[in-house]
Amino acid sequence: MDAAPLLQDGLFRPHRTTPRQTTRRLQAAARDVRDARRLLKGDPAWAAALALQGTLQALRALAFHAGLRPVAGAREEDAVGQFAAAALGPQAMLEVAFLLRVGQAKRRA
Repeated sequence: MDAAPLLQDGLFRPHRTTPRQTTRRLQAAARDVRDARRLLKGDPAWAAALALQGTLQALRALAFHAGLRPVAGAREEDAVGQFAAAALGPQAMLEVAFLLRVGQAKRRA
């Protein structure tokens, strides 16, 4: 994966990641997905928000593993989505497009 465009656009910065940081993100992703499943019947909107957060946490873990850290701020979700597109390739384009659209909708709301 070529991270140069992500770094040039200022969406990420190089980051020396420890295994603990990556593990903590993956644990947070697992917790969010577990909580989303529990809430699915009672509050599907909140369950969907938690599932999205779990996805973002897992992608952050993947970025950390690649030595990148997304720059925090309003467009962090877009950055993580663009990282996913670069890291996962064309087979994940539908999922990445969905992730980016959800991030845009959240900012508009």
